[in-house]
Amino acid sequence: KRTALGRFAHEGVVFHKGIEGKPIVCYSGDDANDEYIYKFVSKGVFQKSKGLANGELLDDGTLYVAKFNDDGTGQWLPLVFGQGPLTPFSFSSQADVLVNTRLAADRLGATKMDRPEWGAIDPNNGQVYFTLTNNSGRTTVNKANPREKSRWGHIIRWSETNNDPTATNFKWDIFMLSGPEGDSQFAGKPLNKDQIHNSPDGLWFDNDGRLWIQTDISESSMNKGDYAQFGNNQMLCADPRTNELKRFLVGPLGQEITGVITTPD
Repeated sequence: KRTALGRFAHEGVVFHKGIEGKPIVCYSGDDANDEYIYKFVSKGVFQKSKGLANGELLDDGTLYVAKFNDDGTGQWLPLVFGQGPLTPFSFSSQADVLVNTRLAADRLGATKMDRPEWGAIDPNNGQVYFTLTNNSGRTTVNKANPREKSRWGHIIRWSETNNDPTATNFKWDIFMLSGPEGDSQFAGKPLNKDQIHNSPDGLWFDNDGRLWIQTDISESSMNKGDYAQFGNNQMLCADPRTNELKRFLVGPLGQEITGVITTPD
């Protein structure tokens, strides 16, 4: 167990590339409605010579939770016992904060998100992307989660201040609003009939900076009612530099699309 990463519904862990002599930095989404996006910064530093022993860096560091402001700025709020509202009145120790991560994030006033799932980091510029798959229970909207009863999901991205992964401030925007032709957006335009999708889940960047997006419409909803227009789950490819978006494949009936890797060419 890596208790320092917090106890919540980790959908995965996304790492910045290890840099000699610098802390390890990674992100996780808490896969539940109205939960949070977290960042961990190790206390120790990466040493290539240690190889797999660098995993010990995940046992000691600072866990942060994201606050997305409506003006496009954001802060990483430290989940540290004794700081801010994380006092003995509410928590008994740092272990208590980490085991009750969600409660601690609530106390800090972090931004409740639309089911954060996968993340990916652009190898060209270090920007971080996260899928917000859906949240049909949302009643209060904000700029980072702009839809009430969000059925289709969206993708958010941010840049750490000075491109420093350990920074405690960032700037964010919505990369894509998933959904049907009349209720979606990418690069300032609605998705067309060959791009529509919903419930983005898996994300992965290839070495050329293309973002691969995989969807997870639940089997109980797939091809029924308003979901029929999307067909089966699919994988799309987006180029953040050229703002191109194309569907790459459609999966078999009833299946989530998850996991992608490519050959070096």
